[in-house]
Amino acid sequence: MPSTPRLQEPLDRLYREFDWAARADLDAIRFPIRYAAAADREVVALLAACMAYGRVDLFGPWVDWALVRMGDSPARFVLGFDPAKDAVRFDGFRYRFNRPRDLAAFCLATQRVLIAHGSLGAFFRAGYAPDDPHVGPALERFVAGFLVQDLSAVFPRNRLSYGYRHWFPRPSTGGACKRLHLFLRWMVRRDEVDPAWQALAEGMRLRRAQMRYDPAAEQALFDHLLKLTAPPAAGAGDAGPRPVFIVGMPRSGTTLLERLLGNHPDVADAGELRDLVRQLRWMCDLAGPSQLDLELARRAEAIDFAELGRRYLAHTQWRAQGRAVYTDKLPANFSNLSYIVRALPQARILHMVRGPMDTCFSNLKEWFAGAYPHSYDQVEMADHYRRYRTLVSRWRVLYPDRILDVRYDELVTDPERVAREVLEFCELPWHAGLSAIEHRADTVATASAMQVREPIHDRFLQQWRRYEAHLGPLRERLGALAY
Repeated sequence: MPSTPRLQEPLDRLYREFDWAARADLDAIRFPIRYAAAADREVVALLAACMAYGRVDLFGPWVDWALVRMGDSPARFVLGFDPAKDAVRFDGFRYRFNRPRDLAAFCLATQRVLIAHGSLGAFFRAGYAPDDPHVGPALERFVAGFLVQDLSAVFPRNRLSYGYRHWFPRPSTGGACKRLHLFLRWMVRRDEVDPAWQALAEGMRLRRAQMRYDPAAEQALFDHLLKLTAPPAAGAGDAGPRPVFIVGMPRSGTTLLERLLGNHPDVADAGELRDLVRQLRWMCDLAGPSQLDLELARRAEAIDFAELGRRYLAHTQWRAQGRAVYTDKLPANFSNLSYIVRALPQARILHMVRGPMDTCFSNLKEWFAGAYPHSYDQVEMADHYRRYRTLVSRWRVLYPDRILDVRYDELVTDPERVAREVLEFCELPWHAGLSAIEHRADTVATASAMQVREPIHDRFLQQWRRYEAHLGPLRERLGALAY
């Protein structure tokens, strides 16, 4: 087939320069690249391309709807598809003029093509002639393979529905076949996702080899914490600026919430403070790093928690700089909540909650300077996340009035409403403009330093799906939390 050099050169240049990774979530390409197996990718690509009339935000949810019903391997589902038993799975499907029987017919016709040719790619190549003036004749042969099948098990008297025929337009009848060209382009594009993942996987492997991590010791610590039942301290607490603790998993939005609160005239953001554990070690007469371990947790049950609170305040209240409230944003303080509520009755705790897969993936792709050693292996990351979720659920039961869950997805999509809820919980008056975090000029010393220079946005929701095909170990280990 002859080429068009004058057109190809600028198109190739645009292809090289375009930021595919940043835009994948906004494109229907996100459906096939979820899958590692080539057989799944081509089946999903064809289905998504067939349905790609209208905006992606309109047809995309219906593609997801169909894929959920096809299970983990759409190609395997199609190959085993039995209209008599499986067509009922698509009851309720309704995208514009397509109905359940169109999905059933797609599966049946695709099954027969795969059985006859082994793959959709092989089927297309079988009808492709290098001497053809353009791709039209090959597309005509490809489409015919889906229109000449005996689909009477779905359509009575094999009278194909308009919706099914719309999925497979024929060039010979004047159809532009834009959606089928989309399918072909997806199948031959040089995708940036796989090379990026290979680089990340190698980096994770090398970094994990440098880190010391004992999952059994972590599990023993969490088991101990889960047994704690001490009630929170009563009273108003000592006078002076009061702390608000922002806790959660790293990369869950804690810095975003800190920056938002820091726009309030009565709040100072003090950063990630390690004073609580340092003072706990002083009280327990136990040297060590500024993080909780099992021996420290055991000794802590014998201390005077009111004294721990006084020592913490003595070392941190200066950071309020004359304001009524200051935030202590150390994510790992989620493990210290029992100590916080017993030592500081005036403290409030904001717990950032982000989707498990987004949280774990964001941790896996981040390089932490000497911290979070579990974050360089998918299975270890999932196990740590499950321990964290179990522990925080326990704290909610014990201290429901002291902890407020702040959902990341709600914060980035409706920041003003969430800000009002947070301020009410922290007993602070309303102040307009809290969400304009991009106007702050102070420094940020966390992994979110670049993101919080931008206006609040929702681009990072479901970011993990771009690499879904490579996150199998994480998803399997998370189980019901893999969303």
